[in-house]
Amino acid sequence: VRRQRMVLAGREGSVTLPGARWYFPNGGAAGFYRCALDDRSVTLLAGELQRLRPEERLVLLDDQWALARARRAPLARFVELVAGLRGERDRAVLQLLSGLLGWLSEHVVTDEGRTAFDRFVDRIYRPELEALGWDPRPDDSSDEREKRAICISALGTKARAEDVRREARRRIEAHLGSGPRIAPDLAGVLAAVGAIDGDSALYERYVARMKESAKADAQEESRFRSGLIDFADDVLVRRTAEGIFTDLIREQDRPLMLIRMLGLRRAREQAWRVVREKWDERVATMDPGGKQSVVTGIGQLTPRKLAPDAIAFLRDRQTPDIKETATQAIERLRLDSATAERMAAELPEALERVAERV
Repeated sequence: VRRQRMVLAGREGSVTLPGARWYFPNGGAAGFYRCALDDRSVTLLAGELQRLRPEERLVLLDDQWALARARRAPLARFVELVAGLRGERDRAVLQLLSGLLGWLSEHVVTDEGRTAFDRFVDRIYRPELEALGWDPRPDDSSDEREKRAICISALGTKARAEDVRREARRRIEAHLGSGPRIAPDLAGVLAAVGAIDGDSALYERYVARMKESAKADAQEESRFRSGLIDFADDVLVRRTAEGIFTDLIREQDRPLMLIRMLGLRRAREQAWRVVREKWDERVATMDPGGKQSVVTGIGQLTPRKLAPDAIAFLRDRQTPDIKETATQAIERLRLDSATAERMAAELPEALERVAERV
């Protein structure tokens, strides 16, 4: 691997790379610019990604995601590069990728395309979890501890891996009972993943632990309060949405819970219903920060059947204290809704193209 420098003196220029089998146009990730690669360049680079430095892989992913969102490049180029990251070991790259795949999962993936997407995410993250194992080791670095949590979360929430969800639930039930306590850096992730397929009995245990910990252990209380949002059963989703404005949840915690629920495909409709019903009585009377947080959360309602209603709702309620936030949320929602719909049409073919290589 070698570096070649070039100074661009005009609007256009060219550089020749004799003998190059691939290239990356921002060596060292030092340049303050984005790089748009054509299909052939992406294909050449996708097989060599581990020869780039972690910061270069980060910039490359960020560039291709931004270009895809801006309709400056097809989503297939981003997907092809992600496919080249199977077995990625850098913590920062895994974390960034988890966020981008999470947006696709919540806003783009259709029911028909879910299986292919699940398999794609699983093959990216499983090798690293298998290398790390579930149990923290005495000689783990801080990066390894964080990576373990990132991989479990990605596999359990975005890849919907049944074995990962079962193991997370087994461990969190032991934690809630007389079994071994989970290390703090994993407890929140396991509480979230373990809740997804949980039933009403497990939900009650979460509520009980949340209440028990309210005064003695703020972190434990927070992770099980947040975990209530992760239950996927429709009845329990409705119970959480309706419980936010009861004594179950403290007033200062309500905006954060609503933001999360409004961003989850399985919970957004129930949360949106509650926000509309409670707006005048409970949301409009929140402190300015909390009210603005809820408005920001509404900006995540990207599905076509929800977005127009959400935009109209925000336009009708632009009081001075939220006018700027509401304007931003409306613009974000307008753009993200269109982007999600366009990417939903592109994603199945993009995944099919890389299926044999991942």
